[in-house]
Amino acid sequence: MEYHNGERDKKGEGSMKTNYKCVAFSLWSSVFKTLSNLEKLVYLYLLASPYSRVIGISKVDIDWICFYFHISRTRLLELIRKYQDKKLLVFSEETSEVYFQNYLVLYAQRGGPPVLKTLRREFVLVENRELLRRCIEENRAFMISRPDYYNKTIDEFLKEAEHLLPLEKPLGELILISRQKRKQNCSMRRTIRTKTISHFDF
Repeated sequence: MEYHNGERDKKGEGSMKTNYKCVAFSLWSSVFKTLSNLEKLVYLYLLASPYSRVIGISKVDIDWICFYFHISRTRLLELIRKYQDKKLLVFSEETSEVYFQNYLVLYAQRGGPPVLKTLRREFVLVENRELLRRCIEENRAFMISRPDYYNKTIDEFLKEAEHLLPLEKPLGELILISRQKRKQNCSMRRTIRTKTISHFDF
C-alpha cells in the first residue's frame, strides 16, 4: 500500500498535519476487496482518520468509532481481529493502538526537518514498545529490499529510534537527552571549525 500526504499545516511549526490522505489503487486489489462494505469503511477510517500518525502507529478511540459507525464494542473488536488475521494491521488490545506495516516508509516520502520533527513527537506518544520495535525492523527491512523507497530522513529517525528503544527511561526523556547531545555536538563542531579557520593566514 502507498500513502500520500496533503498540505502541511503552517500553524503546526513543522508538524505534518494534513487536510487529506490518500491510499494507492493497489489497496483495492488486495485482500481488502474481500471485506464487506462496513468492514472497508471502518478499516479506511483507521487508516486515514484525522488521528492517524505518520509513524504508522495510531491510538484507537474504541468508543468514538462505535458511536460513529453505530456498532457495538464487541463488533468493532471482531472487525479489528479480522483485519489482523488478514494481515492488514496489528492491534494492541492492551494500549488500544494499531500498527500499519511499512506505513512510515510509504507515507513520508518527502522527508526533511518537518517530517523528522513529527516522527520524534509521535515516537514519544506510542505506548506499546513492541509495536515500535516492529515498526523499526519492518520499515528498515522494506527500505533495504526496495532501494527506490530509501529516504534519508526516515533512515536517520530509524537509527535514532533503534538506539533509544531498548533503554528503560521514558521515551520523552530519551528524546530530550538525544536533542541535547545533538546540540552539544553541533556546538563542538562549530567551535572546532572556527579554531581551524583562525589558524589560516589570509
